[in-house]
Amino acid sequence: MAWIGGASVINYLWNYRFLNQMVLESKPLPIYSQVYHIEFSVMLAAASLFSLIYLTGHRRESHNWGYQLLLVATLSGILSLHILSTRTGLVLFWMGAAVAALSRVGGIRHGWRWMLVAALSGVGLLMTVPSTRNRIVNTWQDFQAVSSGGDLNQKSFGQRWEAWRASLYLLGKHPRGGVGMPRAESQVIQAHEWVGSKLDIFNRKQPHNQYLETAVQGGYPALILFLAFWVLLATYAIRHGNLPALALGAGFALALVFESLLERQSGIAAIVVLLSWALSIEKPEE
Repeated sequence: MAWIGGASVINYLWNYRFLNQMVLESKPLPIYSQVYHIEFSVMLAAASLFSLIYLTGHRRESHNWGYQLLLVATLSGILSLHILSTRTGLVLFWMGAAVAALSRVGGIRHGWRWMLVAALSGVGLLMTVPSTRNRIVNTWQDFQAVSSGGDLNQKSFGQRWEAWRASLYLLGKHPRGGVGMPRAESQVIQAHEWVGSKLDIFNRKQPHNQYLETAVQGGYPALILFLAFWVLLATYAIRHGNLPALALGAGFALALVFESLLERQSGIAAIVVLLSWALSIEKPEE
């Protein structure tokens, strides 16, 4: 993935001005992969996060050529993730990195000062990358359009917001069993009318939120079961001292607020890899 990300970054640099303008217009940067750009960013973020946790926990092996090769690949992946500036991947990476860092320093009570400094420094660094800065500006403009009731037809987050409203309306109407998977897409699009959305018909999307999508399809029982999976995963990771699974689980849990990762095989594969990783790590001896 580091190679694919690097090639995509070179393409971005080659078409710098045009692609930066695309970011300001809520468009994704092109990626040399048949995997959907959001799922690719999630996979790149997950791989980079896992590698970063491994590298920081095995510094004694820094003289090993394999360690050094992984370090170069990890730094390349993190750099590519930020230049390509796909928000879902960035959310996963930084949420997971924050959980890993807090676990290492003893929790929020003991490490909040360092985390505050790191957060401010991170935002400062993000603003120095033109594509990421434009993505932040674009996100802020989306928030302003939503809060002021502006035109959301060309706003990525704005379209999600309207889909969330439509999904919540459907959940309120069908709390026990949802509307079913076959009817979910058409019902969400139709529900835009029922909540008074002003989006054009071709801009009415699915919720891009796995929790809401699961709830719309299967009602509150399906949502509770889905949430239980993440709670059990976190419990298992904490009990067995599995920092990679805890960090990545937290990252995925937040990323799923902004994307329905189970819609595509690549997203499902990422979840399966996460679960397999968590189950394969034994609790360290006391």
